[in-house]
Amino acid sequence: MHNVVLRTTQNVMQKSLFIFVNCDEVTTIENQSWLSIHVYVIEEWKRVLILLNLQHVVDGTTFDNLTALIGKNLMEFRGLSETNLANKLVCSRVDGVIVFQGVKSVIIPQIMRKHAPFVNGVHYMPHCTNLAIQTLSVLSSVSKIENLLAFMYNYFVHSLKPHLDIIKLVEIFE
Repeated sequence: MHNVVLRTTQNVMQKSLFIFVNCDEVTTIENQSWLSIHVYVIEEWKRVLILLNLQHVVDGTTFDNLTALIGKNLMEFRGLSETNLANKLVCSRVDGVIVFQGVKSVIIPQIMRKHAPFVNGVHYMPHCTNLAIQTLSVLSSVSKIENLLAFMYNYFVHSLKPHLDIIKLVEIFE
């Protein structure tokens, strides 16, 4: 099964004109470091999300090591050559920590130098939104909105009928 998924992913990535990569490094409570790597490709005018790998980072979270892991996952595991990667990789969304973005010796500039000279580094917007909401959560009005959204989410996620009603509305309004 793994080989079938790998070959399918390689075919999709090789056919795509552009690749957008998302990366996020996390540390577990056991103090292990993992790198989540996703790509978006455009297939028949639709954006398709592909999980490339949840890579265990064993040699440390240095700029060079994380850049090498990203390149390895894009080329070796997904069958892209250096030329393909340089031509196709146009955007890299990351969480904005100093390891990923900045002026000197960080991952986005290294990806530009080593793999894809035309890549555009973008701060991952859901992460920005999360940081902003965390800052604003001390305000009572924002806290009330968060509670309302959490209640609504729990209502719809745990009940089939409201969920189906929402799906019908989405289909009606396209």
